[in-house]
Formats: sequence, C-alpha cells, structure tokens
Amino acid sequence: MKTNRFLTLPAILIALALTFSCSSNDDNSSIGDGSSSSSVLVSSSSSGSVATDPRPSSPQAMLNKTALQYFNDEGIKAGWNLGNTLDAVNVPSAASETAWGNPKASQALFNGLKASGIDIVRIPCTWIGHVGGAPDYTISEARLARVAEVVNMVHNAGMKAIINIHHDGNYTQPPNTWGFLKFAEVTRGAANEAQVKAQLVAMWTQIANYFINYGDYLIFETMNEVHSGNWGSTLPAEQDRLFDWNQTALNAIRATGGNNAMRFVAVPGLGSTEPNIVLAAHSRGKLLPADGANGVSKLIVSVHFYAPSAYTVASATPTQGNEPLRHTITTAELNAIDTEAAHIKSTFIDNGIAVYYGEWGAPTNVRSTMNETVKSTHVDYISRVAAAARANGIVPIYWDDGGDFKVLERSNGSPKTGLWADVLTAYMDAVNGRYVPPAPTLPTNITGNLGNYQFGTQENDIDPNYTQALWILSPENVTLAKQAGTKLVLHFSEFPFGNMQLVWQGPTNKLWWNAKDIIEYSDGTATNTYGVEWVWESNTNILTIDLSAALADYAEFTEQPDINLIIAYYGGSNVNDLGIISASLVE
Repeated sequence: MKTNRFLTLPAILIALALTFSCSSNDDNSSIGDGSSSSSVLVSSSSSGSVATDPRPSSPQAMLNKTALQYFNDEGIKAGWNLGNTLDAVNVPSAASETAWGNPKASQALFNGLKASGIDIVRIPCTWIGHVGGAPDYTISEARLARVAEVVNMVHNAGMKAIINIHHDGNYTQPPNTWGFLKFAEVTRGAANEAQVKAQLVAMWTQIANYFINYGDYLIFETMNEVHSGNWGSTLPAEQDRLFDWNQTALNAIRATGGNNAMRFVAVPGLGSTEPNIVLAAHSRGKLLPADGANGVSKLIVSVHFYAPSAYTVASATPTQGNEPLRHTITTAELNAIDTEAAHIKSTFIDNGIAVYYGEWGAPTNVRSTMNETVKSTHVDYISRVAAAARANGIVPIYWDDGGDFKVLERSNGSPKTGLWADVLTAYMDAVNGRYVPPAPTLPTNITGNLGNYQFGTQENDIDPNYTQALWILSPENVTLAKQAGTKLVLHFSEFPFGNMQLVWQGPTNKLWWNAKDIIEYSDGTATNTYGVEWVWESNTNILTIDLSAALADYAEFTEQPDINLIIAYYGGSNVNDLGIISASLVE
C-alpha cells in the first residue's frame, strides 16, 4: 500500500523525530521469544549479534495440499496486516519497526488477533538498511531473526503468516534514489535491470534459506506494489517485466530446496494490483510464473482491493494528498465489488488457483466521529467486500496501518469501542456467512419490448430469487417468442463475468424448463461450451440468443398459452449486476 499517505500528522512528526533518535538496532532485542524450537547462533553481523537462533532446528511438516485446499481445509477465512511496522522505514536510514509510530509487535497482540477471529497475518517486511553491498547483498542476521521472531509469535497464536519484500524500492514515487527494486528507473532505461535482478535473487535466496525449516504455515510473497509511477498501468511491456521479476524471485526460492520446494508463494500484479490489473496480465499469460512440477498448485495470486479509490485511498486526513476522501458510495460501486470478486473466482478459483486480497479496507479513524449515515455506509462497505470475498473463495487480509486504517489495538489485538468494534463485527460476520445483504432494487428504466423485469422466486414460490430476472411476456410477445428464428436481444453495461442461463416457465401448466447454460465463464474467457447459439457484439455490449437453439424443449415451449422468460446470472450478488440496459424479442 502507498503507506505514507496514511500517516496522520502526529505519526509523521513521530517518524521525523525517530529518524534522528532511532538506530537500526531497535529490531535486535527479544530475539527468540515465541519460538518453539531454537538453537545457538554462531554468526553475527554489523547490525548486532544474536544470542539464539529463533528458527526451528529441523524441518517442520509440510502438508501435501494445493494452496486452495490448504486455505479451505485450514479454515483460513480472515486476515490482517501488521502494517507500518516491519515495513516502516526512515529515508535514508534503516527500516525501523517503530519508525512510523507503532509499537513493536508482541505475543499479546497476536493472541488477541486470534481471539478476534483472525486466521492469517501478513507481515510486510522492508529490508532497507539491513542489506550489505554487491555482490552478496548480505542481510543482517539480526533483521532476519526479528522477522522470524514475529513469524513465531503469529504461529504460536495459532495463525498462518506471510512475509515479503515490501518497501524496498516502491515506497516513494519515482525518482527512486535509494531502494533497489528500481522498476520505474529500469522501465525508462535509467537503471541496470541485471543488477536489480541479481539483488532480488540474492535477497530471496537468503530469506528462503533462513526460513527453510518452517512449515507451510509460512507463505512467501515476492514483492509489493511495484510500479513505474503509474499505479494503474496495464502496459504489456511492464506486465512482461514484472512477470520476469516474479519468475526470478520464485526460481531463487525454489532453488533453495527443502521445504521451500513446496512452499506456497504469492505473486502480485503491477502497481496497485487491483483486480483489473491482475486479470489483464493473466489474460496474456504474464501473471503466474512457471513452477515446474508444482504447476499452479503452490502459487497464490495477490490482489489488492481498494475500490472505489475515492472512498478508500483518497486523502484520509486534511494533511494528505489532493483528492478529497468521499464518504458516500453508489449502488453501482457496491455492485462492482461483487462483480469483480466473481470475475476473480471464474478466472482463478474455479481453475484451482488460490487468491487472497493481500490488502483491502477503508479509513476508520477519520469516520469515527462523523454522523451515523457515514458510519453505517462505512460498515456496509466492509461487510460487502468481505462477504463478496467469502462467497467467491477469496481470503481477505485487512490493511491495518495503526493509523487511519486501524481496526485492532496493537497492545492486545482487540478493537476499541465504537466504529472500530463495528468494523470488526461486520468483518467477522461476513467471512462467517452471517452477512445478509440488503434486498436489491428492481430496475425501472430498461428499454425494449420486454421492458423491466421482476425477480424470480425460490423453490417455495414465495421468497425472491435475486439471481433471476423474470419477464412475464405480453400476449404479443408470447406470439413473437413462438415464431421460428425469434431471438432474445440483451444490451448490457459490460460483458457478463459469470455463468448465465436462460430458463422458460409455463405458469399456467406449472412447467419449468432449464436451458443449457448460455454462457460458461472460465479462466477469464466466455465459452459456448453447450452449443447454444449466441453472439456477443463487443463494440455495443449486445448479446443475441437464438431461442429455438437455447431452449431445452422448443416444441414444448411453443405449446404454452402463456410464457415467462428468465435469465439466471451467477456472476455477482444478484442479476442487477448484469446491468441490463434493454431487453427485446426480435424476429
């Protein structure tokens, strides 16, 4: 995350003060706390010697599971980021755990997180100031040991852990004068890519070797939000470069062998790594690196979800940025949350590829003193994102920076009363299936001779079925529908991102006839698997369906005295997500 945008003014002043008062050795104390197995460490570094080695002394068990199976079987539903802590850094001095105003991580924090319902903790790690020069780029033992100590505390609390290379190059907007992941500089030809990749290999080789004995509860994430200066870039040349860097990092990890040969590794997309960025790269085959015999089973796609940005990552306080933070959110923006999650599911989850929202959230502190409407909208947003993630098999990992995005107290892992507690409750309810979304509103402005639809009903013929758009055909349209060659023409706001089915109903005779699926959406591509005649016009977003080819029994259909047509959509929270603009029957 673009973390420096979320430092409150007091935190900024603290960070400036600590720049002059803190040394890089603040990470070196208490090494070994929370470790279930340690041994004497015989080496030391310029950053300070370490008395004990916090790592397991022998390889821990690795379960022979895919990442998707592991998430499901281990019940990993909700995550949390230890933000602005091990990723905090004072330019140009070393990364410092307390530099941005948060206390050092403790066992009490992680015990509280587990009690609050958290299953996995992402530990963003910045290594700047703890790395030697070329060609070895040696990482200090003290820094590695502190990261291990935090991982141990997470594990001892009963949770899983993720570590990465976080702000080592993408902390500030270009020009980047001090980090090593000089993506922007390499992109414009101002830095040596071979040198960048050499350091990437050296660092991941050391990190992987240091943590080689850890079980599969420890996940590696190659890097964080690397970009060229354009946070929303989907340029093929930049996709290709990041794909190569992810491949380089993965190769270095796998080359260390041992448990790392099977360790789960997460890979991000460019910049903000929002869904559209990740999906664009994947559509070109430039997201998931090759992983040998593992295939995609040990890889995880890391997506960051901050949509809509004006509601989540605009200036959260008056001292930050130029774009004002918006405190309202539209129905279309809420529907997009479900649509994007469904698109991720059909592209990755349905094809056996695990996905987590490595970061998501919205600023709570700034809204905690506002009116009840603002607070209610904020809680609804949290519920909607978490519920959409759960419904589509995505693990959401909340971004908590200890400031504006704070949810839980760093002292004990529990929320403050008020809006913070409401956010946590909403989060836990959503990931545990207790969130009940508000009933969608029927559209009133659909054009065409079919006009507006109503929602279908559940099997009890009473409760609404929000996945179904039902048109009760007029006598004129019944006659038209029975004519050979008649087509159903639907104009959408965008292409459907999920399976869709055409159903017809003979209400007088109580007949239901399920068609073959019209569209099967898999691996990011809509297919005509079932042989139904349909044509999609990408320039107009119009879908044309031949009724005689789409219906399971067209002869039975034409014998009905009255007819209802139903479109069932499984790519969002409800059929409104299709964004139907017009619906017509045409000869």
